Amino acid sequence: MSADRTSIMQSKVLEVPDSGWKKFDDVVWGSVYLKADEYTLKVISMTGSVNLCFTSITATDSNTDPDSDQDFDHNIEVPGYYNAMHYVNAEFFDTTSEHLGNCPYMKSTPVDAQINNDSICKTAISKYEKHCHVAFTEKNEFLIYNFRKVATQTKVRVSLRVASKSRRKILVVLNSLDMTNGYFSRVTKVVAAPGNDIKSWDIYNTLVVWDEIDIGTAEKYSLKIVFLDGRTNLCAIGIDYVSLVL
Repeated sequence: MSADRTSIMQSKVLEVPDSGWKKFDDVVWGSVYLKADEYTLKVISMTGSVNLCFTSITATDSNTDPDSDQDFDHNIEVPGYYNAMHYVNAEFFDTTSEHLGNCPYMKSTPVDAQINNDSICKTAISKYEKHCHVAFTEKNEFLIYNFRKVATQTKVRVSLRVASKSRRKILVVLNSLDMTNGYFSRVTKVVAAPGNDIKSWDIYNTLVVWDEIDIGTAEKYSLKIVFLDGRTNLCAIGIDYVSLVL
């Protein structure tokens, strides 16, 4: 904050991994460019239940560009439907040992978009010809997708295409990674895959997380999908601009 504590100069939302009360993690704001001599660092626990051990402020190389995002891959561009498997690799997954299980993995049958003739899964952008699902079998496993807005529109529709044999809850967290506009930071919502009477993986449902949500004017965002109950197959994610009626 400014020296008089009246205005926020820079801000960033950081996420603490759920490693338990006995394991501490370093949550790092990589590079913050400072001009003035006096600052106030304000830390807000947005969801509570966090133990703060200490803060550290270290000088870095002045030749380094602040928040250069060199290693941040904005692999999804709005709008569009994106295949879950195509945009997932080991680096995106939670590395907490309790959450690894034996997932993710591709199933050749019966969860196969071409076999089941699911149009959304088939048309989702993918380098895979058949397999377009990520199967989760453990509670609280999660994926993180990074995306970039490519238009001036601020309102989007966010949806998930899933299959489950019974009702399964899914937490969706949307974070802005560009706080320069000071408008949008973080929103969360829990949706549920409804399951089906015949207990089949072949029946897909499109879950609308936000039919219309204003995400502001920032360009960079992340979408975190947490499978709270496990045993859910994610086919594709959809992020589309809401049509503007003039």
